[in-house]
Amino acid sequence: MSLLIRYIRNDLEGVYTAELLRGSLSMLLAVILEQCSSPGPANAYILIMGLYGLRSLHGNTLLRRLGNILVSLVLLTGTLALALCFGQEKLWLPQLLFAVFLSSGTVWALRKRPEISGTVMFMSVFAVVNFGMGLIDHEILLPDLLRASLLGGLAVFLAVLLIPFLKIHWCAVINRCFYHDLREYARVMTDLRDLNTFSEIRDSVKNRLLMLQSSLFNITSYVNDPVRKARYLRLLNALLLITYWPHGPDAPEEHRKRIVSIRRGLFERLQRILSARNPETLTALLQDLENFKCEIRGLPRDPFCGGEMTGEAALAIREITALMRERLPHD
Repeated sequence: MSLLIRYIRNDLEGVYTAELLRGSLSMLLAVILEQCSSPGPANAYILIMGLYGLRSLHGNTLLRRLGNILVSLVLLTGTLALALCFGQEKLWLPQLLFAVFLSSGTVWALRKRPEISGTVMFMSVFAVVNFGMGLIDHEILLPDLLRASLLGGLAVFLAVLLIPFLKIHWCAVINRCFYHDLREYARVMTDLRDLNTFSEIRDSVKNRLLMLQSSLFNITSYVNDPVRKARYLRLLNALLLITYWPHGPDAPEEHRKRIVSIRRGLFERLQRILSARNPETLTALLQDLENFKCEIRGLPRDPFCGGEMTGEAALAIREITALMRERLPHD
């Protein structure tokens, strides 16, 4: 599961995973079609066309996506046929002009029309490759090329039909990634024990904390549920304020001890809650967290910060309690 979490953290949007699945299915179908078709020198083009399944989809509707793929496949087939003819006839100058045209088109598309840049890039690469094929293999006939391209295009078309979505939303796995990093953040803060100021932390630990904070906010940005997303943000903002809550060298000792006590008590309990393995343990730990909230609220008002840190700690406790109660079984 940890490997899955690491992978998903690198593709939280799910776009690359959708492309990978679609491309893999397209190549698998292309291999099946190649094995089922009669042997011929042009059969490699079934696999070449199948590679096109790796490109990203564009379009707001399935019909628009299928239409875009169909147009792209026609253009790609035409490019393969033209480059093959140039190669077999040894027409170097037309091929050079064609390659320059497609390469320039790729650069233009990347800047002006990124949605078609994938198609133009494939055309640019395959034009050069197929020119070389035409130079060394004169047995490939145009009808055989068109037949193989049609079968390869069919593999791509079927892959798009079976996996038509632009991206995969990881839903529960995104939440799991959030709790995984939050538990690690709480563990690091717990290990710091009687931290006075952030400047006292070793650089390696400081970098670890900053990385986890960045990861938590990044994961939160991909949460679709607005209520859950708002809870995550309120929780993170409260925890960051508690982490960096300042107290100057002239602050009273009682004030310093209060800050350290609240910070340590909150993060220790948060780590235990996020590490709970069964509902009974989680219920008991949530009750302990609620008792801690009552305990800090019962403290005398701190004149140095006006009780703001106590309020932020209570807010963090309220949010984490609401989130954790969702994981408990309901009668």
